[in-house]
Amino acid sequence: MIGGLLKNHCISPLRRDSVENGEIVMEVLKDGRGGVTLTQDPSSLKGADKVHIIMRCPISRAVSLYHHLEKTVDGVTGSDALLVGWRKKTIDEYVNGDQLESNWVTRALSGGQFVGECTEGMYREAVLRLCSSSVYTLEQLGKMIESMGENGVEFEDEGGVARRLGEKVNASDGEVATDEQRSKLAAANVYDCRLWELAQILAERP
Repeated sequence: MIGGLLKNHCISPLRRDSVENGEIVMEVLKDGRGGVTLTQDPSSLKGADKVHIIMRCPISRAVSLYHHLEKTVDGVTGSDALLVGWRKKTIDEYVNGDQLESNWVTRALSGGQFVGECTEGMYREAVLRLCSSSVYTLEQLGKMIESMGENGVEFEDEGGVARRLGEKVNASDGEVATDEQRSKLAAANVYDCRLWELAQILAERP
């Protein structure tokens, strides 16, 4: 979601992932100077010499994902929901069901094994990737945009884009009604919660 919003405001050469026939592919959005990729595809981390990672609270992200997949426009289900075979449900059914997000960031940063158990070894690999990257929290979106600008990425209306993007993302969070639900979300994303604790420390590095 954040990647899509950034892409919409970018006026520099920028690539990001798209989905075709159920597969992630890279799409060149603008010609000209290349070398900057905005993606959630773990394969793009291989050989990347400068990586910017934006992190958010895993519980907030899991709730945001629920609202994103539940969203319809004029009665039409979104493409992401169709891609994952999303079944309409209440948030309680989501928290207690089989489509709950499970350590997505740990899996992505450790190489992209999204099926099966998430292991301590995968977590250690994710920590190494995180520690070797420039890390930002969602609240530091403006700081990340500034850093990307130093690498040749330009955004329309730089002064306000971070604020507007942050407002859109935060507005999608919604509420988790009970402490029990929050506990279940944390248990399903235990490695991501540990990464989030580390990310908040790394994000304060100069």
